Amino acid sequence: MKCIHIISLTALVLISYSCASGGENDRLRDISPDSASEITAQGSGTPVAAGSLNIREDATIDNTAIVEYPSDRLQNTAQAHLSRISKSLNTINADGTVYSIGFATVAVPSNSNGFIASRNIAYARAELRAKINILRLSGEQITSERNSTLIDRAVTGVDPDTKEKATMLQKALRVVDASLDRALSELGVSQAEIDRMNQQEKERIYEETFYNYVSSFVSGLIRGITTLQIVEGEAGGNDYQVAVLVKYDPEIQDLAARFPELGADQDQLNSSTVDQLRTVDPLSLVSKMGAQIFSLPDGSRVLVSYGQSSYRTTGSRQSQQEGIAFRRARLQAVENIKNMIAEDLISKEVSESIEKVVEYADGTGNMYSEENYSELIESRASTINLNTLELRQWKASHPISDHIVTGSVVILTERVSSLRSGDEGEAQQGETERSEFLQSTTLDGEEW
Repeated sequence: MKCIHIISLTALVLISYSCASGGENDRLRDISPDSASEITAQGSGTPVAAGSLNIREDATIDNTAIVEYPSDRLQNTAQAHLSRISKSLNTINADGTVYSIGFATVAVPSNSNGFIASRNIAYARAELRAKINILRLSGEQITSERNSTLIDRAVTGVDPDTKEKATMLQKALRVVDASLDRALSELGVSQAEIDRMNQQEKERIYEETFYNYVSSFVSGLIRGITTLQIVEGEAGGNDYQVAVLVKYDPEIQDLAARFPELGADQDQLNSSTVDQLRTVDPLSLVSKMGAQIFSLPDGSRVLVSYGQSSYRTTGSRQSQQEGIAFRRARLQAVENIKNMIAEDLISKEVSESIEKVVEYADGTGNMYSEENYSELIESRASTINLNTLELRQWKASHPISDHIVTGSVVILTERVSSLRSGDEGEAQQGETERSEFLQSTTLDGEEW
């Protein structure tokens, strides 16, 4: 039996759900494309990285100027670099690697409180979208439907079969209706409002409608995705974008499955490649987020991750706020390592298009159109045991917003059995202006 599910025309409603006991794989298999729209974050009751956008198109000359965004800059520089090594974006290259770009817009303007926290969220959204792009190459499930109707009525005269004597009930209803109109008028309701209530549906002589629905469903466990480069910047008009280039490598995927082998030992921790992370200028780390693989001079590899945060400017206990920000940054860095090792993702996109054209017998008409888009990405909850070492803490002033950024650099280490027994300050008001883009620098040992 063929089932057709019609999604709400105004929004994709996300409803929390619960699952019976069982393994995560069973839970994943039980999710259908249409039920994915009901997924929420475990334990929170709210969807993860879900977005809904009503598109209102304005294609006038003044609004179609081509503006360069950080995602454009990143795409151009990444493709130029990849071309030199005979590789391309968004495709499975000869060695099995895949490079993908994701981007997101920061919700809080760069000159307002909360910008750094919102920037970190934008990075997380961009990374999730880039991962879904890679996961989509292994296949996606598409559901679609559409329909079109056309009605044209040409009526002359009055149908004699519609004439009949009014019943007593109809007469009584008319008397009651007139009495109610007088009562509404005495209560202060305008005559225009009363006429609107009494208006009968107009006779339609022409009607044309169109409806289109399409959804994409992707799910799977993805391992070994590393962050290569980030470009971020202000495009002006409170439009700050973060773009992320990520890489999938089959070899790194195998290492992620055996992630303890990526743990650094004492000799690797003392290498010149790792040591540069302890001494590099903090400004070079402002655009460093996510997890990266570093190749050491001896040919071995280590896994390094970056986390960032900010703190609230207060009149007292400022040092405590700063300490909390550093600890928050370290947790973010550790999470990036965990997500690089494995992340179970589910994504659903829905697009709807609606158009209605109606003409009435009195010569009036009406036209209605609607474009809806909804996105849901969920990273399913999971737990892993890690051994990490915080290489350094740093803080710097963000070059564009001037907010203080606190950061942490963390490295995955080998198992050590012997050890086992805020909001930013006040900022300017008004609309932001276009800025120079920040592009993450490439440190010695970073793998492309």
